[in-house]
Amino acid sequence: MTTQANVSLIYDAPTDVDSWLADPTNPSLNLPSKVLFPSIASDVVAAVNFAKENGLEISVKNSGHSWQGASSKKDTLLLNMNRYTHYAPTGITDCDASILGSTVAEDLSTQPCLLSLAKNKSSLIRVGGGENFGFGVDQVVRLEMVLPNGVHVKFGPTEWEDASAEGFTVPRTKVVSGVCRSNPDEHDEENWVWKSCPEDFDIDFNDMWFAVRGGGGGTWGVVTSVYLQLHDYLPVEGYSFNSIPSPTEDCSAIAPQFAEFKAQYILASSLLNVTKERSLACGSPDVASDIWCHGHGEEDVMQAWT
Repeated sequence: MTTQANVSLIYDAPTDVDSWLADPTNPSLNLPSKVLFPSIASDVVAAVNFAKENGLEISVKNSGHSWQGASSKKDTLLLNMNRYTHYAPTGITDCDASILGSTVAEDLSTQPCLLSLAKNKSSLIRVGGGENFGFGVDQVVRLEMVLPNGVHVKFGPTEWEDASAEGFTVPRTKVVSGVCRSNPDEHDEENWVWKSCPEDFDIDFNDMWFAVRGGGGGTWGVVTSVYLQLHDYLPVEGYSFNSIPSPTEDCSAIAPQFAEFKAQYILASSLLNVTKERSLACGSPDVASDIWCHGHGEEDVMQAWT
């Protein structure tokens, strides 16, 4: 009885729940006023231009996992990318190594593969802005998006330098370049025309490259597709030495030892006679979690633990 009384103080639902939920003026819903489902880039361009001309704010939804609710902000024009073109099913590109050393084409058509080959990788995948492709900002090779001014652009690194002597495993980006689509109303992607952006657009692609890969979803424009780096498959193994095997056996004393082991394995591997290569293949999301390793045999981790 006490629990029911407390609940009633927190939530006092109306008698007619269905009409309450269906009422668009219900302040509890806190949802966008209109929703569009773009399927091609021209739809996004038209939506952004419409919002700009009519003074509307836009929110963008991919998977809808924004903790702040930015993907469904109240009184906005919501672009739900769920129905946007899915490139991933046919989006894998195997790069031709013979182009290595050539300059990037003016329309950036060769840029993804040239950057991939510079990383000693041979394959890429293109995914659409409505596909749930995971968190991979450090795997992005090229971005395509519609900016707040309604311009459809694609951009990525076009000049880089070897930084292996400084301990980096990928080239250091020196210049990021981009192009604008000159025929935004064209629906057929085969007929898209990419050219240098007019100077009065004043787009700094170097800053854009940095910002879009960590500045928050929907902040700088609407992403329509991304080229992501592909890697050779490596098996993943998880190790958790601090789990209690049975209710009667207390293994809590192992927990701080395991935490120290993980810290050494990942940050000071030489203390465990573990090579840097092995160490870099492992990680852990927090102090209390397992340690996860790519391509390790169990004996390597067990030997280090011993």
